[in-house]
Amino acid sequence: MPDVATTKMPALSEKCKPEVRGSIFVSDGWQNVRREHITGSILTLFGKSLRFGVHEDGDRHDGIAIAVQLEPILVQAIAEDWNVGCMITDDAGQCRRARQILSLRWPKISFIFCFAHGINNLVKDVLKTSFSQITREASAAVNAVNNSVKWLRRARNLMNKMYGYELSLCSLCVTQWNSMQACFASLSRVKSALEMLARQCHEDDDFPRDLAVFLKDYFWSDLKRVERVIAPLSLASYRLQRDENTLGDVIKSYADIFAGFKQAPQYSKQLIECVEKRWKKCEQPLFMLFIQHTLQKIGSCSQHRFLASESFASSPRITTDGSSASLGALASR
Repeated sequence: MPDVATTKMPALSEKCKPEVRGSIFVSDGWQNVRREHITGSILTLFGKSLRFGVHEDGDRHDGIAIAVQLEPILVQAIAEDWNVGCMITDDAGQCRRARQILSLRWPKISFIFCFAHGINNLVKDVLKTSFSQITREASAAVNAVNNSVKWLRRARNLMNKMYGYELSLCSLCVTQWNSMQACFASLSRVKSALEMLARQCHEDDDFPRDLAVFLKDYFWSDLKRVERVIAPLSLASYRLQRDENTLGDVIKSYADIFAGFKQAPQYSKQLIECVEKRWKKCEQPLFMLFIQHTLQKIGSCSQHRFLASESFASSPRITTDGSSASLGALASR
C-alpha cells in the first residue's frame, strides 16, 4: 500500500469536485513482530487506500484515552488538506465510546463502526450456538491431520488414489471471516478419502481420537447442513471487504443472513438472536434514512431492487421503540 507521504492526491477536474464529499479515515489496531500494539491509519478516496501513519498504543484503553490518541491523527489529516467526511473504527474495547466523544467535537464528520468487523463478530457468535459441537469436532479433526506428518501423508495418498489429486484441509480460525465455511467445505469435498482413512487405520494404537468422527454418519450430515446455513455469512464477509460498499450492501448482507438462518428450523432461534444482537448496534436512524432515500430512487437505482424481495420483507427488526417490525414493514410506512 502506498504511503501518503510519497503519494499526491489525484488532480480533480472542476466537473468532479462538486461530487467529492470527502475521504474516509480508517483506524484499527495491529500487533507487530515484536508483539507491540500499534494503531494504523488509512485514508481512502475513490476506492484507493493510502497508508497515513502508524502510532504506538499507550497503556490506557478507555474511551477518553482512545479519543485523545485518534484526534491528533485526524487533525493532521485535515491539516494536510484531506477533506475527511467519515471516520471508521471497529467496536473492540472502548472504540464505540471514543467515536461518541469525537462525534461531539467533530459534528461534520460521520463516525461509524466497521460493518465487515461486525460480520466477523457475528461469525464468532454463531460458533458459540448449536453449531459449537460440529465446529469443535471439525476443527479438531482438521488440526489432527494437518499437524501430523504421518496422518497428513496418509490422507493425501488416499486423495491421490481416489481422486487423482490432493486437496488441502483448511483450519478454522475465529479471527478470519471465511474460515468456518472453508473448513467445512474442505472436509466435505474429500469425504470419501477421510472415511477410508478412518476405516483403514482406526484400530492403530496411535490413531488420533479426533479423527474417529469420520466414521460417524451424523458428523457428515451435520457438516453439510451447517455449511449450507452459514453460506450467507461467507458471502456477506466477501461483499463487505470491498472498497466500494454502500449501506445497501450492508442491509442486503443482513437480510440474506437472516433469510438463510430462517431456513434451518433446528438452529433458527439461536442464530436469529445473533443477528438481532449485531443489528441493534447499527446506527438505526442512519439506516432508516437510507431506506427512505432508496425508496424514493428505487426506479433508477437497480442495485437496491432487493428492497422489494422476500428476504428484505422478512429481514431483522430495527425499531427503536421495541415493537416488532421488519425492514419491509418500516419501509412501507
